[in-house]
Amino acid sequence: MTGRGKLYFENCFVDLDACLVETGEERRKLDPKAADLLAVLAERSGEVVSRDDILEKLWPGVVVGDDALPQAVSRLRKALNDTPKAPRYIETIPKRGYRLMVAPRMPAPRSVKRDRRFFANRAAVALAFLAAIAFGGLIVWSPDPESGTAFARDATARGDDRYMQFTRTGNETAISLYEQAISDDPAFAPAQAGLANALVQRVVRWPEDAKGPYPSAPTLTEALASERLRTPLARETLYRAQAFAERAVRLSPDSPNALKALGFVYSAQGKVEEAIRIHQRAVAANAHSWPSLINLGELHLIQGREREALGYFEQAFGVMNNLYHAQPQHIGDWHAALGAEIAARYEGLQDYAAAERWRRRVLEISPLHPGATAGLAQLHTRAGEHDAGRALCLDLVARIGADNECGVFLTAAEAIPNAR
Repeated sequence: MTGRGKLYFENCFVDLDACLVETGEERRKLDPKAADLLAVLAERSGEVVSRDDILEKLWPGVVVGDDALPQAVSRLRKALNDTPKAPRYIETIPKRGYRLMVAPRMPAPRSVKRDRRFFANRAAVALAFLAAIAFGGLIVWSPDPESGTAFARDATARGDDRYMQFTRTGNETAISLYEQAISDDPAFAPAQAGLANALVQRVVRWPEDAKGPYPSAPTLTEALASERLRTPLARETLYRAQAFAERAVRLSPDSPNALKALGFVYSAQGKVEEAIRIHQRAVAANAHSWPSLINLGELHLIQGREREALGYFEQAFGVMNNLYHAQPQHIGDWHAALGAEIAARYEGLQDYAAAERWRRRVLEISPLHPGATAGLAQLHTRAGEHDAGRALCLDLVARIGADNECGVFLTAAEAIPNAR
């Protein structure tokens, strides 16, 4: 049996022709007869394939012993890290046969032959810039135009654009595009890492279980505090994301982008120390990797290390400030959002002078930022300067409307005696 192609499961990649199984950073040879068996089961995934049908496919016209098929099944399970007692792939149906429990994804045929170039040293692939926001897990790749196939580069770029939309439709579209890129070029690290990030974002923001969808969570911290990341479906999706992220790191070991993706996966799995270690590797590889700096800040917040978290946030803000003119469309509003987060953290620590300083910095780069304006107004009110605080928000509301933090502040201020 030849020409069977490749299969993509939730957490592994199988090259049937090369008799190879890849799971994350681990690569294992697959017994040829076991590969034949998997091909037979994959043709009818979800269905019970009888012993007689399998024997006819694997040993046509040959009489084999009773243990030949069970041994082939055992070798296949071993290669897939599967077990008969708790199967994830191969289910034994007593007295009937075997069933492939998960449907593989097979790459669709393409009429145009594409240039398929593989590079031995993917660590040398140059990346122009990574843009991300840790709270959502955004990651944008700008791969070297000489790396990967033209189709893989194009599909990945389109996937990045959809991922940046932060919508469920956009994220699912990104997943499909990344999968197409990987089907075309399995060695293209940016697509591997992009898919890992999109899968994590799926379970963080729009997870589902047997009881239906969870409400959307805006932050990883909130998702970790809920049950959404501990359902069987979420764990399986995160395991799949881990496999893709680990493969991206294996393809580009020194890439801060690949490392950031793996750190994001570990964070969603609750592996805080491992995530910190990976993000620190990303920063060591590129001190300008502000997405990993932001992730390090949030991970330290999870550990209750507020001051250390602020140090990472401030470092990230400085890097973003230096890089803004080179990549304004990527950093954009996230720069001000991070500054506002830093200000709010300082206010939570009752360091009001630092909070005021940071809110003024935000307003320097984004003069109509509602959160920073309302926060500064609140600080004026705290100091007894009610008119000054109210004036700040009245001006902003007059210019952009009241559906924001300043509108809320003004409504509350009306209830405060002597506030006018």
